[in-house]
Amino acid sequence: MNNKIRGTIALLIVLGLAVGVTGCKLLHEKTVDVVLRNSAAIDFEVREDSANYVSDPQVIDIAEGIDDALAGFDPPLDRADIEEAGLVAATYEVTWVGDPEPWHDWEISGSVWIKYGQAESVIIDYSEQWLYDALGAGEIYAELNAPGVTLFNQALEDYRSGQDPVLSFWMEGDGCDPLPSGDDSLKFDWTARIYMYVVSPVTLEVPDLFE
Repeated sequence: MNNKIRGTIALLIVLGLAVGVTGCKLLHEKTVDVVLRNSAAIDFEVREDSANYVSDPQVIDIAEGIDDALAGFDPPLDRADIEEAGLVAATYEVTWVGDPEPWHDWEISGSVWIKYGQAESVIIDYSEQWLYDALGAGEIYAELNAPGVTLFNQALEDYRSGQDPVLSFWMEGDGCDPLPSGDDSLKFDWTARIYMYVVSPVTLEVPDLFE
């Protein structure tokens, strides 16, 4: 299972200073804001004979993941230089389903919870999701719950201030059709992915394009 924040892509560069016009073809220093998009994968296993289940919690080290992303620049970026950070989206996908006998699909509903410090809240809601529709379907965008987003963003703010936040996530079911039982248990693997952005200024040398 890989809960490490993975993949850093510079999606957008916003110019911070206007291009200076000089009479020479020289390189000029320019400060730009680089917007990085990062994602954290959270893997859950469900093996239940009840529609009301609670998965084992999965832990994500926010500080470790973003530190690795910032270290990839030359020179490395510092967390103290981050101007803005926040959660932008969440997705999910079913990666494996244990075929019931006789065969049938499962329609599930429930939520993914987040805990930071002593506070916890729902961060993702899902309902009327057929497992086989989500199996290998790629990333399905989830409905974000505002209190959970606020809690996640608080962890990002604490990271910016020098702390090392660690978040816990778990999955809870509150409905399933047909109802699971000991003879017809609910078995599937599920991956949720949390997307965030980080904005940090970078100084670059660029040529004078007007000369």
